[in-house]
Amino acid sequence: MLSKLTKQKTDYDDKSHVAIFGAGISGLKAAHECIKKGLRVSLFEARSQPGGKCIGFMNSGLPYELTHRQMFSSNPIFLNTLKEISTYKGSNLIYQIEPLPKAQFVWAQSGRTVNFSQKHFNFLTESVYNLKSAWSMFIDGVPVSDIYWFRNRLTQKKIKKRDLDSPISRYLEYDYRPLLASFLRRVLSSWIAATDNTRTGDIIQLLMNKKITPTPLSPNSYSITLNGPINESLINPWYRYLKSKGVNFHFNSSLKDIDYQNSECKYAVLENQDVINADFFIIATPPNQTLDILPELKPLVKVESIKSHGFQLHLKEIPPKLKNKSIGIIIDSPWGLSYKIYYSGKYNNTIFSKNIKATVSITATKMEKSKGILFNKPLLECNEQEIHKEILAQMGLSSPELQPFFLTSIKSGPGALIMNKEKINNHKYKNWFKGPEIINSKGVPAHWLIQNQLENPTYSNKIFTNSCSASNIFITGEWLNHRQQKWTVPSTMERSMENAELCVNDILTEIEKTKKSCLCHI
Repeated sequence: MLSKLTKQKTDYDDKSHVAIFGAGISGLKAAHECIKKGLRVSLFEARSQPGGKCIGFMNSGLPYELTHRQMFSSNPIFLNTLKEISTYKGSNLIYQIEPLPKAQFVWAQSGRTVNFSQKHFNFLTESVYNLKSAWSMFIDGVPVSDIYWFRNRLTQKKIKKRDLDSPISRYLEYDYRPLLASFLRRVLSSWIAATDNTRTGDIIQLLMNKKITPTPLSPNSYSITLNGPINESLINPWYRYLKSKGVNFHFNSSLKDIDYQNSECKYAVLENQDVINADFFIIATPPNQTLDILPELKPLVKVESIKSHGFQLHLKEIPPKLKNKSIGIIIDSPWGLSYKIYYSGKYNNTIFSKNIKATVSITATKMEKSKGILFNKPLLECNEQEIHKEILAQMGLSSPELQPFFLTSIKSGPGALIMNKEKINNHKYKNWFKGPEIINSKGVPAHWLIQNQLENPTYSNKIFTNSCSASNIFITGEWLNHRQQKWTVPSTMERSMENAELCVNDILTEIEKTKKSCLCHI
């Protein structure tokens, strides 16, 4: 039973009031769409700032982020949203977009690199791209027969729905083609944190995204990115824009409970016992937190929580192995490493401090089980010094003569830290993932604490935006499905944004149903 509730006072008008819980990409996009449709919005966020796991800013004049990011020009929702976010300078956020004209596959231990053009295809450039893809498989040891089979399997004109809805490991016959499976597992894990249970249709859309016609707003590249830290180039200006449009933000406001009976939600309750009244409720929180509030949905949810995090390496000079590199995957990395290089004077139009020439943003997607090549341990069982040496080794940068190129050791990005054992039970970290006990660099027992995880839906996930039995409770997030989804690639902002937009459309449909019902009773 709920007790000692304090009702939050709000000014009501004739607009439907939507309460959104969670101010990550999904929550911000839901608020954005609600405002466009003339709805009134209150947005509640457990943290002290918006953005969720979209964290990245300049720290003491150097890039500091949770992970590097790549977006896809074939998805219009992301670019259209940027165009709609006006700034105080009278412009919009499209100017923050820049192309990623090339990418790399790197085998660090053998020194091999395959460069891929990401520019829009013509017949010749598409043929070259396909040949390079086949060559990458070949030099990784995939049999020619499997390469040919894979290409035909991928480019079938019509794939049956039951195949699209099956796990990628079944559709691409991982059990029977082990060398092909090994290559694809490493690429897909590093790229979007995909697993054997990821839905086939989602992977095919990723691998064939260059066949989708780019949007008119796109630069001449299939891959795009933000020219600057994500907080400064997207989250903060979006927050200011939504505030200017009337969205009421409430930070340090965590959802505790929600009361719904007879197919309708009456109110929601925050951790501080404030009661939130609204016409509609959108829950845009991670699955574990959502299921704590809506336990009825547990049988429908089939998602995998992927521990993925970023690290930064600041370069006083650029080593020869990193010259002409931009963004890529370390194919032979057991920790699923990928990288993106930010160059001083170009990134964020900023000259980096401390005479740093470039920063390598490194993301690991296999942190729990895969053992490194130096210490034979997973990342979450390594301390700071071991991680520095291990990442350098997996990137082929461990030679002693390269050490003068580095400003300091590799540093973890925001949202992950090694905490002494006696401090990990602080209430502040109650929703953080706790790794196994390790001995830190000072010889003290400690644990890795990870604030954010990727929540990837599997092929058997059956949770939709309107799965709740209450007609005025809706859910959105990267882990949700929607029957009208067009972009389903996991771990992408585009998926989160599209789900949020469709979620708001579901609310509008419910409003229309209510209006018609009222008219019938007049």
